[in-house]
Amino acid sequence: MSLSPATALVSYLGAADDGLNPWLRLQPVGRRRLAMQAAHERDATALWGLTEAWLRADPRHGAIAASTTKNDRTGLRHLLDAWSQEDLLRPAPDAAAAYVRTLERRGLAPGTIPNRLATARGLYAALRWARAVLADPFEGVHTARDPTPPWEKCLPYDDDEVAALTQAATDPHDRVLVLLGAHTGLRAGECVTLRWEDVRPGRRDLTVRRGKGGATRMVAMSATLARALQVLPRQPDGYVLPYRASVSAWRHIQALCQGVAPVNRTAHVDVDGSPMRHDVTPAVASRATVVGVAAG
Repeated sequence: MSLSPATALVSYLGAADDGLNPWLRLQPVGRRRLAMQAAHERDATALWGLTEAWLRADPRHGAIAASTTKNDRTGLRHLLDAWSQEDLLRPAPDAAAAYVRTLERRGLAPGTIPNRLATARGLYAALRWARAVLADPFEGVHTARDPTPPWEKCLPYDDDEVAALTQAATDPHDRVLVLLGAHTGLRAGECVTLRWEDVRPGRRDLTVRRGKGGATRMVAMSATLARALQVLPRQPDGYVLPYRASVSAWRHIQALCQGVAPVNRTAHVDVDGSPMRHDVTPAVASRATVVGVAAG
């Protein structure tokens, strides 16, 4: 059986920015036709290819993290499953609001529902970009207000809890991982991509390349982290840590927390790919932003 034009297009979309060119090379009429076909066939792969092309074509979106694309692909699949009876090109007037209410009834984490809504809006922005649709069914649709204040959802670990984690870490890489999250506030993706060329223990600072939104920033480090880095064995690939994925870093932290009674709450935290920001940043990290990491 021959591939449909939309599916055939996906086969050479490629990854990251390589996926842009085939969509952009299409004439507007061809792009519209393939986008409409992908929507009609509910082709998740082609629809994601279109959405990612739209995201990368618009400079306002900046750099797109791998965790973001993973979450968006998952959100797109959930929307297609939930709308199995909907015509994607002409959804019912109340279909978008009903979708959000369904997500809320499922008891998902408060942060997950806005992400799913953003994914759905992104899909229809991409379809409008391709001129496959004119309307946005998610316009004016909002999630229910969360009564729990943001600072109550994930309380930072205190100094004693971070100390317990570092003492429990028999692997020096795990100890540095904890301290990077606790004393600098780095996200998991920033920790696993940190390279030795960007670390300066003598000056007690480091540089984060392509952080959130693609930004580069300089971050001060504590004396404790500087000492831990100075004795850390160096790897031939130039990376500070041996983990190459955010989820690997999170699993190491989770294993430490499960073995230390005072900080076993990590096992119950819904992580979105940035565990260092959400799970192990203690109060000292907030103070470090103000005082330049005078502590530790």
